[in-house]
Amino acid sequence: MAASELAGPLTQARVAQAEDMIHSNNARAWGSREIDMTRVCELVDRSAVDLPALPPTLPGTFVIAVQVICRTLARVPVLNSRWSDEGIRVGKHIDIGLEIATGRGRVVPVVKDADCLSLAELAGALISATQRAAAGPESVVAEQGTFTVGNSGAYGSVLSRPLLHDGQAAIYHLGTIRKVPFAVDDGIAIRAVCFGSMAFDHRVMDGGTSSRFQNLVKSGLETWTPENTALQTA
Repeated sequence: MAASELAGPLTQARVAQAEDMIHSNNARAWGSREIDMTRVCELVDRSAVDLPALPPTLPGTFVIAVQVICRTLARVPVLNSRWSDEGIRVGKHIDIGLEIATGRGRVVPVVKDADCLSLAELAGALISATQRAAAGPESVVAEQGTFTVGNSGAYGSVLSRPLLHDGQAAIYHLGTIRKVPFAVDDGIAIRAVCFGSMAFDHRVMDGGTSSRFQNLVKSGLETWTPENTALQTA
């Protein structure tokens, strides 16, 4: 074996994350949807959305996506659950984990009761989550979410296959938003498009349930307005 040296000591949080990745992804399945984000991007660019100042890795489009995901979880609650030996245990609260890349392992601070927050309140809670993560992985290792989201697009990723977190039924990532030629009715237009990708525990749900959830998120984002954020039913 070639000579090598340790990059750095393993923290307790890093070891726990490694065990999490080994044990929680044996039953993982995956799906994605191409989402037209043009409407949302235009609203954010025109400052037509009530949002506080946000860091570059937490754009307004992502905050809106998290809100849509939370409301979709309320409609499809089996996504907000976990597998157990006794059966599928559905969470009574929607506690969203925000997956943050640190270069030292995944850090996932949690926003409690995220579905009960207004858009501005949700943005503030996500900002607070990123600040806790920046303070160090050990500061958030005890926080437990029921569903995880990630903005892999902030780091240039177009399409992701995220890894499940132990004890959660699914994780959803939003890819980078790109301007591309896109079929609209019978013509071609330049649209702002991204991929939404979800990994899920196939023991908890089948592909039909996963597809319903992903389709609701897609339609919720493509029809979103500041005045009416109600999701369409599947």
